[in-house]
Amino acid sequence: MKLIVDLDRAKTRLDVLNVVLDHGSVTPSEVAEKLGLTQNAVNIALHYLSKSGLVRKVERGRYEVNYAVFCKALIALAIRLKDVLGGRIV
Repeated sequence: MKLIVDLDRAKTRLDVLNVVLDHGSVTPSEVAEKLGLTQNAVNIALHYLSKSGLVRKVERGRYEVNYAVFCKALIALAIRLKDVLGGRIV
């Protein structure tokens, strides 16, 4: 059961991150409206995304992607995928 809850939280965080990526600087209420989530659920997701460094809080309670961290994470993921695929990147 815990795994299901963890996967649901991860999906919510990914959905929130995607909205921030697609729309730039956004407020939690804007994200909640776009995803049909409660503002509390979005605030929790943004809290953990901020803690990880993927997003950052900017003026007036708005959030945006921290591209320096985001790009490093993508590079690390690509390297890991390359290792998993035995050096083959399709």
